[in-house]
Amino acid sequence: MFVGVTSKFYSVKKTIITHDFVNGEVICNVFYPEDDCITIADNKFELYLLNGESKIFIPKSLLLKA
Repeated sequence: MFVGVTSKFYSVKKTIITHDFVNGEVICNVFYPEDDCITIADNKFELYLLNGESKIFIPKSLLLKA
């Protein structure tokens, strides 16, 4: 699991290099699991937080199917 939060009320973009995911793994934001997914590449990923939003990413394989 990766949790991204900010206290800034503007867009924040960060390259995340410290995490427990593996290259090729797809992680999804639990709040928008169909629309906000990222594939880990080169042991990193880009995190975008808009206007103070928070995101919680988990591996797509762990998402419950409806």
